[in-house]
Amino acid sequence: MKTVIVANGVFPIHPKPLAILAEADYIIACDGAADKLLKKGIEPQLIIGDLDSLDSVTISNFSNIILKVERQDNTDLMKAIEWCIENQRDKVDILGATGGRDDHSIGNIFTLTNYATKIDLILYTNEGSFITMLQSGILTSFNGQQVSLFPQPLSMKITTRGLKYPLTNQSLPYLNSGTLNQSEGDTFYLAFDKGVLLVYRTYS
Repeated sequence: MKTVIVANGVFPIHPKPLAILAEADYIIACDGAADKLLKKGIEPQLIIGDLDSLDSVTISNFSNIILKVERQDNTDLMKAIEWCIENQRDKVDILGATGGRDDHSIGNIFTLTNYATKIDLILYTNEGSFITMLQSGILTSFNGQQVSLFPQPLSMKITTRGLKYPLTNQSLPYLNSGTLNQSEGDTFYLAFDKGVLLVYRTYS
């Protein structure tokens, strides 16, 4: 079953996330994202959140699929991810998590690292996608693809092959030090010694 979480950021417009949404078997809307889906003629299977941004008409008409979770120490996206973990959804795609408030976008992106050991998440924006890696490996790519690496912790030692600006058993001094790299072929290799590596790749 293809499960997709739609967060309450900017609704997808790029063909890649739109195709993922169209192929979804189970759509989870984070709070007000349900209103955006319904305006597009798409009915989610679950609406989750504290309901602070959901239209009252939607609350009334779709009360049977609403799960209200008021815990304020978790974002609505985190609530949706935790529901997926509790309900054995091993692989989940996330859409609409960026493009709104900048701090929300940054927080949503780095939420992936919180759950890297528990669930396979891919976050798709209108420009590219974010994944997490727990061990060294080869990623598919194309020549000229823009690639950025965000290590947690910063003391992580990284080695790359197939990127324009290589690293050889190096740690990055700042969180943004691994941005704006570029693939030189149809794959590239990342090796690291510990932690979670957040990887961003553009669509074109």
